[in-house]
Amino acid sequence: MGRIYIGEANANSSSSAPIIETVVTAGEAIQNGDLLVLAKDAKVYWSDDPSTGRAARALRPFNVPSVLRSSLIESVNTLSSASNGTASNVGIGHAQLSDGNVIVAWFAKASPYSLTFNIYSPFGELVSGPIIVGDGAASGQADIQVLTLTNGNIAFVYPTMNGARFRFAIYTPSGAKVVAPTDIGTLSTEPVSFSAATLAGGGFAVGYFDGSGKIFRYAVYSDSGNIVKAPATALSVSTVSNYARSTSIIPLANGQFVFVAGASGTVYFYRYDATGTLLGAQTTVGGAASSGAFVYGAALSNGGFAIGWYASGAYYISVWTPSGDQVGSTVTISATGAGSYPDDMALVPTATGNVAVAIGGGAAASPSVAVYSGTTGAAVSGILASAAPVASGGVTIGALSNGDILVTSVGTSGKLYQMDGACNLLATTTITQLATAAKSRLLTYTNSYRPSIPLFSLATNDGSGNIHQGSFIGYMQQCSPIGVSTASAGENGAAPVQVTGVATLRQSFGWPYSIDANSSAVPGQRMCIVGNHAIMQGLQPDAARNIN
Repeated sequence: MGRIYIGEANANSSSSAPIIETVVTAGEAIQNGDLLVLAKDAKVYWSDDPSTGRAARALRPFNVPSVLRSSLIESVNTLSSASNGTASNVGIGHAQLSDGNVIVAWFAKASPYSLTFNIYSPFGELVSGPIIVGDGAASGQADIQVLTLTNGNIAFVYPTMNGARFRFAIYTPSGAKVVAPTDIGTLSTEPVSFSAATLAGGGFAVGYFDGSGKIFRYAVYSDSGNIVKAPATALSVSTVSNYARSTSIIPLANGQFVFVAGASGTVYFYRYDATGTLLGAQTTVGGAASSGAFVYGAALSNGGFAIGWYASGAYYISVWTPSGDQVGSTVTISATGAGSYPDDMALVPTATGNVAVAIGGGAAASPSVAVYSGTTGAAVSGILASAAPVASGGVTIGALSNGDILVTSVGTSGKLYQMDGACNLLATTTITQLATAAKSRLLTYTNSYRPSIPLFSLATNDGSGNIHQGSFIGYMQQCSPIGVSTASAGENGAAPVQVTGVATLRQSFGWPYSIDANSSAVPGQRMCIVGNHAIMQGLQPDAARNIN
């Protein structure tokens, strides 16, 4: 990048250049004196001082010469092996907190196998941790559910050693204990099955399989941890084998919730109100293997819900209204090469009211990805791979706020795939920590620092006792410096921009900065910034550069 040296023989100071202003549409609210960049959508956004840190430079850049997708913000965080579980199946919990930070929870490797968590900024910087919650599962096969409650606190729902107890604990976003580990019930064996979700009207619901009693149970708690509905029976079964991932709690927008149970031979669901009172009768979703089924659920943005499950060599999906009526018909997604591992299928709702589904591909192949309509239940689009699912670890799926879909596939390929809402592949990123991962968890979110840019966090267990976390930019469009705003403007409003001469910045730069005319379809701005003054020569093509 060229430099402008004010006062040198070949340096043309723009201080004597006439002041030229133009008007451009604001892509977001801007203030008088903001340094502005022109993006590919022909709108302006405010930029920030690069010397303020990597996070500011990542989300408020001077210049983005090409579109960014799945771009790592910080280096990947690797937790100390002394505090990690060593088994390849150690569970991971992952959530965004009410203050915008991100939490990663895992089981420690040494007795009493404590549930432990770290808190990271939205950009992947460690804020606090490790913080110990309490004793957890010895082998860590069960997932850890981390819930952001409506009052801003966080709830951990997790098993203890060998499923002897099933517990929850509540902490503040800063990591202070609010409710000590509290027993919910008994799971009795590992691998265990449970699910939990925050309810729209407050509180949280849990569902689990009690192996000792051969019973699917559910319970409801308030945000403060008080019992709303004590553990109650939803369904009794005759066997206890193959019940890993046989439960799913789906929170609905109306405050109700759905409990899905993958029982022997049949998958059922039950609808409850926020107090845990049954609404309607038990509903049969579809057939299952004789020893149980892996089940998956997603609440749709149109208020309904989707249920996916694996049974007898195939994957299925069905879509339902909030009142429990099926939309369209059950769809068989894959009838060949089906796997038999809990993470081989993943569901996520899209912003359009549909549901995106991923099924694990071969260790060196792409996963199958498809989108199903939330109004008809039929397939909208998809990429169906013929390779057999991975041996373990499977897939995760997430939906970015701009409509893109993310899918991770663990195994020797270690790939993260980014596609649009119609499943057209946009980018493929190799992530080393995914190549040997047995488990991965994908979290999509936005941040108030720049809400228009979708972000995501990826947490993995690499199968060798190491937990990793990385924060990524999901999508950032091209942009180039244009000038300084001379008045405030709201989103989509008319923003007056000074493009030549000397302008006063709203925020002083901590370090002198200069930039030449960046080569692009749109000529770049050439400027020098010192303190709170920007000296601009205007938009110039490469041929007009006069720099050292």
